[in-house]
Amino acid sequence: QVPLSADEMFRFEKQVCENLTPIATGGKPCTLLLRANETVTINTVSGSGRLVLSCTDTTSGDTIVENAVIFDSNAFFFVKPGEEIELNHQIRGDPNLMYAITVQHGDGLKVNMTHSFFFNQSERIYQPRGDDELQLNDQSETATGR
Repeated sequence: QVPLSADEMFRFEKQVCENLTPIATGGKPCTLLLRANETVTINTVSGSGRLVLSCTDTTSGDTIVENAVIFDSNAFFFVKPGEEIELNHQIRGDPNLMYAITVQHGDGLKVNMTHSFFFNQSERIYQPRGDDELQLNDQSETATGR
């Protein structure tokens, strides 16, 4: 995961689980449009198949990479069925890129991901003043939690 720098105050994370089946059998891609302050980490994968990533430039429509292999269950033949393989593969946000994660071959893959959002101090809506009191960033009003 991306470490927080001194000016980054908050990191929000959402756990996502996708059950992907091969495109050849009617499966759909997991499509990602990420802002610059977002990342997606593919934490674990289980099942059979090849997990691939394609990337397209949204401004030109050009394909940056097509079907880059992230995981192939054939390389983990020694793993018991259903056992999760740890990947920790990170995709960093870029507003000009669209990512598509798909499965080729096999029966399908269960993909566990973390979607992270990073916000720095200048994006804060309020400044904490005390346990029950919040001061808005423009300092023109005070809101209490009581």
